[in-house]
Amino acid sequence: MAKDSSRKTLRDRLEKARKALKRLTSQQRGLDREAAKKQRAADKAAKDAARAAEDAAKAGQAADAHSARVASAEQAVTDVEVQLDPKRAKEVRKAAAAAKKREDAAKKKARPAASPSPEVVEAAAIEEPEPVEAASIEAPEQPELAEAEPDPAPASPPVADASEVPDAGWTVVRLRALARERGITGISRLTKDQLLERLR
Repeated sequence: MAKDSSRKTLRDRLEKARKALKRLTSQQRGLDREAAKKQRAADKAAKDAARAAEDAAKAGQAADAHSARVASAEQAVTDVEVQLDPKRAKEVRKAAAAAKKREDAAKKKARPAASPSPEVVEAAAIEEPEPVEAASIEAPEQPELAEAEPDPAPASPPVADASEVPDAGWTVVRLRALARERGITGISRLTKDQLLERLR
């Protein structure tokens, strides 16, 4: 009896699995059809774009060729007019000079600014002073400066032995005294940790 119940449960599970597989297979087919449809549309759009670009290039070439023919015809008309009327020759030369002047002005405006000569660059490099490294060493910018202990002013500061090795238990006054003994400068703005680093 238990065996029959187990087989029935397995058959139910198999039926549910088959239904789920059928549903997923149907969805997959729909997705595949949609993807294929969009791919065909994309391919068609790419072909249309390529064809449009080719047509535009051909139209541009035709326009350039026609423009050249128009310019040739205008020149032929001008040559005949110059031969018939000497005054026309003066007007043509004047118009050509004005056109050349406009073309030169346009080229000059489009030309990039000239680069400075090597001599000017070298002079600028000589005149510009290099930053002094000692200043950045003696007074580094540290966010802990606001928390630095104030420099007390005792009547007679303690005398430190220059051969001693400082540790974290030393006070700022004692550390500064040892730094002065060792000839270290720029210590008035240093914090305790910075003094220990300089003295070790």
